[in-house]
Amino acid sequence: MRPAVTIFDLYGTLVDGFSYSQHERALVAMTETLQTPDPRAFALSFTHDTWLARGTGQFPSIEANIAWIYEEYGWPLDTDRMAEAIRIRTAFVRQGMAPLPGALEALQTLKRRGHRLGLISDCSAETPEIWPSLPFAPLIEQPVFSCAVGYLKPDPRIYQIACERLGVAPTDCLYIGDRPEEVIGARGVGMRAIRVRPPHDDTYEAREPDRPVWDGPELESVAQVPAALDDLTP
Repeated sequence: MRPAVTIFDLYGTLVDGFSYSQHERALVAMTETLQTPDPRAFALSFTHDTWLARGTGQFPSIEANIAWIYEEYGWPLDTDRMAEAIRIRTAFVRQGMAPLPGALEALQTLKRRGHRLGLISDCSAETPEIWPSLPFAPLIEQPVFSCAVGYLKPDPRIYQIACERLGVAPTDCLYIGDRPEEVIGARGVGMRAIRVRPPHDDTYEAREPDRPVWDGPELESVAQVPAALDDLTP
């Protein structure tokens, strides 16, 4: 049966996203601009310790996240330097939102064929700010951003929120994403799921050997989704 809605992940699925090394370079540029007293402590806090709060909207902005880290460590914060650090971070995120080869064409093809399209993205506040300027935005009915709804994948509630907004049951959805845990999470709520292979081998996930293993269908890229959907249609 053809799914009523196809829901896509954003980073690493539709857009390029960030490699580990790119992320590290951006952090170095931010700490150099801020003249951070302990760049390593800042990087660990920003990347790991505060990601959950940033991704679920507890920090409404990167500025709030940086200010919190500085307050925790008791470091003095130069607001003029903060503005430049925010510019660096925003430029980094925008660069990571470049469409992957064939991704836009795949969604346009699905839309022409009458498919309904949704999106679920784990992200911080910069993403929904930039989203309206992306070429994908007019094609997606209901984007769901973790920082706006307060849940990260694979929490079942973020998939359920997407279904509620789209007016469909999870069993009527196909989920497309690159991380094993997110496709496993989608399948866990009743969606069909397909994993696309991430565009970077140099990922944070690749550095964590205990991550879950996806045992379902895989595609080389999102460009192959229209053909995969044809195979699901009787």
